[in-house]
Amino acid sequence: RLNSRSISTESKYFDKAKTNEKKLFLIFQKKMNEQRYRSLDDLEADVMLLCKNAQEFNMENSSVNFSLSSFVLRCSSLFKDLR
Repeated sequence: RLNSRSISTESKYFDKAKTNEKKLFLIFQKKMNEQRYRSLDDLEADVMLLCKNAQEFNMENSSVNFSLSSFVLRCSSLFKDLR
């Protein structure tokens, strides 16, 4: 059950994530352009670390974690298809 504090924290997280979304993808793009990922596994590890950190930041039963769980499954499937 969410309380007003958890809703406020969740809202702040989404606001911050939305603001930083473009920067985040630019970081991934820069690393790819600089060939800092030696393999698809390296890129996948970076994406999964980002998701793990976001999950740890948010409450277990928050909508953020539910969304992230779905995103992680989609990413895992995508990386599997790319191999």
